[in-house]
Amino acid sequence: MLSEVERLRQRVQQLETELAIKDRRMAKLAPARRPHYSAPDRLQILLLQAATGWSLEETARRFLVTAHTLASWRHKLDDLGEAALVRLAQPVNRFPDQVRQLVRDLKQLYPSMGRQRIADTLARTGLVLAASTVRRMVLETPGEPGEGPATGPESTPSQPDVDTDGSTAAPTPAKPKSVTARYTHHVWHCDLTLVPTAAGLWVPWFPFAAWLGWPFAYWVVGVVDQFSRAPIKLKAFKKHPSGREVRRFLRSSIRVAGRGPRHLITDQGVQFRAEYRAWCQRLDIKPRWGAVGSHRSIAVVERLWRSLKAECCKPILVPLKLSAFQAELDIYATWFRHHRPHRALGGRTPEECTAERPPSVPRLEPRPKVPIRGDPDPVRHVYSVELRVSAFAGKKHLPIVELQAA
Repeated sequence: MLSEVERLRQRVQQLETELAIKDRRMAKLAPARRPHYSAPDRLQILLLQAATGWSLEETARRFLVTAHTLASWRHKLDDLGEAALVRLAQPVNRFPDQVRQLVRDLKQLYPSMGRQRIADTLARTGLVLAASTVRRMVLETPGEPGEGPATGPESTPSQPDVDTDGSTAAPTPAKPKSVTARYTHHVWHCDLTLVPTAAGLWVPWFPFAAWLGWPFAYWVVGVVDQFSRAPIKLKAFKKHPSGREVRRFLRSSIRVAGRGPRHLITDQGVQFRAEYRAWCQRLDIKPRWGAVGSHRSIAVVERLWRSLKAECCKPILVPLKLSAFQAELDIYATWFRHHRPHRALGGRTPEECTAERPPSVPRLEPRPKVPIRGDPDPVRHVYSVELRVSAFAGKKHLPIVELQAA
């Protein structure tokens, strides 16, 4: 009997060590992120507490729950019996697991997509998700418990894509410098940027690192409409374009748009000096210049450069042939106008903003218990949704996202 007692004592110590290791690992998680106890386990915990005489704090410490949780279990057991205790409440507005997997697949296919753009892209296909819900779905580990309410404000405000007015703030109220577009082709933004080729600007040694031109880089000139955020035209140059080449590019952009802008906002580069001012005066265009060293003045076109480099240039090797790269720019501009939702436009594409029409896609609701209020025609319940992504003009980095309801 003494040997049996010693064996059991050693076994108890082993089990205590094993439980301590598991408890330390689980204690690193916040209480809201820990796995839920099953329905029978909740009842067993309360029965064990009653049999041992543990207090709420002692029981909460041993099972890594809060005392408030244990108290709520006790109240349910006293008021409504065992059936109320073991029944787990299922949130009505919790999205099914297939929607979570759909969001993760889209993020894995296109890592450059942020949470707001994923939400806007899915909303255009009929599946309405909040940006905060998309963020939680992306950060969740597959298999862990689901999130809370799907609709709700985020903990931190999201940063807008661009400035509201697209220009510098006025130093004094008497003479404002800002201008806000009131209709399409009212205000244009023009700027230049540098795009590395396949040879790239990553070459660290001199003089290649200082060679800002072909074959190591292209100069790209672009014009963006402030009202619709649509790129009017993009053009690549092998070397730094002169003022005459930029003015020729602007004239061709006016021919493409069918009309010229009322205001044209640029930086204070060498291409936009006295001859540019006279050119604008002949075409009845009011030129405006941004502050030196400030990107807020031309924030609209600066945001386009960021999207262009992340969505068009980064996924591919920029070709060394000028005509091939120009074709890539034309395809990207067309895709941007027709298929890319923009946050400043409320999730619409520039083409939809120009035509002043919202997407005509009925809303899909995969949550069966969510009630549909109002007119049921625009919204319909579905059991499952299937993600279909096609490539625009054969370019895999330019997606056209569609959902098929089952």
